[in-house]
Amino acid sequence: MGSVARDIFKAIHEHKWLSVEYRNRQEQVTHYWIGINDLNPQTRVLNVDGLHLGMHTIRSLSIRLDSIVSSSVVEGSYHQTPNRLLSAIAKDDRYEEIFGHVPNLKILDYLYDCARLNCTPYIKDFCNLIYPPRQHSRDFPLSLVYQEANLDQLLAINQAIKYPLTYVQGPPGTGKTSTIVNAIANAFCNGKTVLFASYNNHPVDGVFQSLTSLTYGDLTIPFPVLRLVNKDRVGSALEYMRDLYERTKDLPVPRGKPRLGDKSGAERAQTLTALLKEYEKQIELIERRDSIQTLADSSDNLNFAIELQSKQLAQVNKQLEDMQHLDGLFARARKLTDGDRDALLQFILGASLYRIQLLGKPRYAELLEMATSDDPIEQRADRFNKYVSDPTNLKALQRIFPVIATTCISARTLGPPEPSFDVTIIDEASQCDTATALVPILRGKSLVLSW
Repeated sequence: MGSVARDIFKAIHEHKWLSVEYRNRQEQVTHYWIGINDLNPQTRVLNVDGLHLGMHTIRSLSIRLDSIVSSSVVEGSYHQTPNRLLSAIAKDDRYEEIFGHVPNLKILDYLYDCARLNCTPYIKDFCNLIYPPRQHSRDFPLSLVYQEANLDQLLAINQAIKYPLTYVQGPPGTGKTSTIVNAIANAFCNGKTVLFASYNNHPVDGVFQSLTSLTYGDLTIPFPVLRLVNKDRVGSALEYMRDLYERTKDLPVPRGKPRLGDKSGAERAQTLTALLKEYEKQIELIERRDSIQTLADSSDNLNFAIELQSKQLAQVNKQLEDMQHLDGLFARARKLTDGDRDALLQFILGASLYRIQLLGKPRYAELLEMATSDDPIEQRADRFNKYVSDPTNLKALQRIFPVIATTCISARTLGPPEPSFDVTIIDEASQCDTATALVPILRGKSLVLSW
């Protein structure tokens, strides 16, 4: 297998255009960008959308793979590969004559990306790379303590516990803090553990203050979030744990779950997920439409501009016309999230009291003793640091405090560097260097980066 075949494989699977030098039947070498629509493994003929770089025209072409002199993948480009071609390459052994062993190509691409990013490959069992384990990613109902959320914020909150990586970006004043608080509360209501971290103490203190200021009626909700600081100040966390338990140990625990409208939670979650996926698709199409229009407007070649506008732009506009308007999407999404906030807060109150009162159970006696003992605070802090460094003890702490807030560097005390939390959220991630950010990242099964 040569470099051309490998570039074709990469362009097909990464949905990108391929820049090629092609020798035609007259032995002339021409330059094209091609978007691959089909590949016949028997005749070795590609059916493509071809952009002639000299004439600036786009047309459907059939080209012979063996006549491609050189090639390179056009980074940053996008061409939708038909699913039938992807499926055929995965199932039809005849493609091995072109690409060789397909799983080997996936491994090589992975190692190449690692080299380009100057990082050490973390996957050693390549069976997991070729056939990745099927992750259970069901749809979760959204529970919002701050209900003034737009579609972008709903998308971030939903993805925080559903997908392995979520990226949240926005300037100050765009609601990132309320989105983070909603994401943490939503994870808590869905039974997830959360590690919230930041490079500085200020964002951690702000989110901690927001979570511990939630109220139901006249009662402040004892939200089970533990604020951990550096090793020398762990004593304040133990004092907080003791005071929280003393305030709540005799309070009755409200029963019941929040009622979020007339649909079941599972049905609402599926409907909302479908709406948010449609919103993502619309945003992608709008960006593609703007890019095509900008390219057409900047071109001095009339044929090229007409080709872009009459074919590619028309296709994108047709897809946008067939979709629901953003205002309609937002209205439908709000109906699915505008539940009974009092019922939600009552549920959070009950769940919080239940967890805090676990401290009084015999199996958590060691933790309660560290919080309430008359021993010097420094001695108790040392015991606590050793306690949470053990993964079994960390799980016990998480059953009481499923949300832990700390700085990135202080997260190193929380068990070994392995996934112990369902979700890690890092605020102001741009301030972290790679080494510092890895401390909390390694401790989460999924990651939310707020920029």
